[in-house]
Amino acid sequence: MHYDLAFMNYIAYLINEHEFVPYRDIFEINMPVSYLFHIAIGKLLGYSDIASNIANLIWLSIMVAVTWLIMKQFDRLIAFTSCILFGCIYIQSNFYMERDMIAVLPIATTILLSIYLKNTNLLKFKYFLIGVLFGVAAMFKPHLILGFPFLMIYNFINDFNNDKKNLILNYLKNTLLSLLGFSLIIFICILWLWQIDALESFWQILSSYTPLYTRMTRELQSNYLSYLFNSYRSFGGYGLLIVTSVLGVYIVLSEAFLEKTKRLSILLLFLAFIYSLYVVISGRFLGYHWAPYVYFTSLCTALVLFNPKTSQKLDRILFPLIVFIFTVTLTIGSSVKSTIAQFIFKIPPQSNELYFNQADEITNYLKKSLIPGSLVQPLNYCSGHLYGMLKSNAVIATPYIVDFYFYHHTSNKYIKRLRKDFIQRLKTQMPTFIIRSLINEDSCVNYSLSTFPELYNFIEKNYTVDYASETTIIYKNIKITD
Repeated sequence: MHYDLAFMNYIAYLINEHEFVPYRDIFEINMPVSYLFHIAIGKLLGYSDIASNIANLIWLSIMVAVTWLIMKQFDRLIAFTSCILFGCIYIQSNFYMERDMIAVLPIATTILLSIYLKNTNLLKFKYFLIGVLFGVAAMFKPHLILGFPFLMIYNFINDFNNDKKNLILNYLKNTLLSLLGFSLIIFICILWLWQIDALESFWQILSSYTPLYTRMTRELQSNYLSYLFNSYRSFGGYGLLIVTSVLGVYIVLSEAFLEKTKRLSILLLFLAFIYSLYVVISGRFLGYHWAPYVYFTSLCTALVLFNPKTSQKLDRILFPLIVFIFTVTLTIGSSVKSTIAQFIFKIPPQSNELYFNQADEITNYLKKSLIPGSLVQPLNYCSGHLYGMLKSNAVIATPYIVDFYFYHHTSNKYIKRLRKDFIQRLKTQMPTFIIRSLINEDSCVNYSLSTFPELYNFIEKNYTVDYASETTIIYKNIKITD
């Protein structure tokens, strides 16, 4: 279970099993549907690796089915190829159960609805559902809304191009229906937050902390535009896919007999481009942020094999095939063997060895040391401590599930208030253990305890080191006797 998945599963565990309230009892900036998704998995399947693998298999099966039905509009070979290509990239990537990837499913489903709901009596329902599904995607990650205008234009052209007399009226009516569906999801999320007494806390985090978080990367770069350009042009290591995608769409536009086939290929290419900009908006170029772009370029890449004519010259058949094999080989060929082994046998990649070892040592320690009523406070970010706490059913002492928030914009009044609140809650709860991860302490923020003297003094006064390794220090409350 990788870090982000363990992070979300641990939050779901706290909410489901210990009645924590998101945003109020857990200080985090993720959107509501992200929590609801993992809460549902926790209630239905649990929080273990097996539960996550089952949820992943269900999600992937639905995703492949939707992809097949979309790409079958070209032909069965394209449908099969796109499913296999996407599946291989997904398995060998770091997209496993990431929110950026999970939220692609409702967007892909809007394309499916656009293709198959053609009956005049169902058009209003279709546009409403498109809004609902984009609302779900946006409540995972808000800037996933980027694809919404392009999908609406695609539907308008398909549905109303022959009715020029009422063109503007149809546009307005059905746009309003989609916005109504989108607003319904927003309203449901707000209603849920209000019902669990989390609305005020959610708004405070959204309005006060999120702007600081989004500014952090920009302020750390001496030349932000240069940083954006240099990071963007790599396309997350999947740059060759966009080149092959353009060729694939060109082949469809040149050789397809049906206009609807051509329009679908253009839509997929537009979505590939627009979701490459999705990463630029966030300003954070982590691998899994490229997931929506990779999905749509995978589909477009398969289009190079599009061949609707029964008779073709050998070079017409061989050239696209060579391009496709070349693209696939350079994109995933070198790592497919090892990553399939990791996926099937759950062998952790070597680069994550520290993470899994740390999670195991924390799990072993806590299972031996936890007593009823014990509280644990983790320190640091992006390491195996939360996975270890999840596996040992440890309960956190404060709302601050990571301490990343305290180490950027330290002169800001809001961050100072967070620091003060953190120390006050530690003094009130006096957790039995404080787990400090030494992994990633050289990241973009300064995690040294010396930059947070109040925390350093609190630990020095009330705790002693009970366990230490290369990756972890566990402090034990000096008032707790064995």
